[in-house]
Amino acid sequence: EVQFIFQFPGPKSFLVLHWSADIIRRELGPAKERYLKTFSDKIYKIRRCSQDIADTLDLPMPFQYYHILNLMLSVNLSFWSFGMGCLDSDFAPIIFFVTTLIFMGMRELSGAISNPFGQDEVDFPTNDWLKVMYNDCVSFMEHQFELFDDEAAFDFPMQHLKDDHDLD
Repeated sequence: EVQFIFQFPGPKSFLVLHWSADIIRRELGPAKERYLKTFSDKIYKIRRCSQDIADTLDLPMPFQYYHILNLMLSVNLSFWSFGMGCLDSDFAPIIFFVTTLIFMGMRELSGAISNPFGQDEVDFPTNDWLKVMYNDCVSFMEHQFELFDDEAAFDFPMQHLKDDHDLD
């Protein structure tokens, strides 16, 4: 299965969802077919959320917005340069340089922040987070819990809460 999933050319998550829907359909059988719509709705909801995430990540800044932003920045800096050039202050070139640096830096920062899930140095380490979460889930699922023989072990925490907080 793993080799097939890695060789699958389409979205791998959709393939797994399709397999889960097929297993649910097969296991419900004709006697419980009325529950199939409930499971299908849940699977389609998961697919819709996955597709929304994929669409958002694949959506770069539209071409027109990029050029409008550059035009607005150029016009704004042109007005600043004209205004600073008309002043008789010795600090006008320094102020213009600082404001230009700030505006250009904000433009670069907005481009870097627009996709925080990429592979750049400043992006979130989502692959590391997913590996940690996966390992945690596997360890929780494979852990063998020891069950208590007597019922008193289960009653103690609730009795403790009732005494402290008067939940009755």
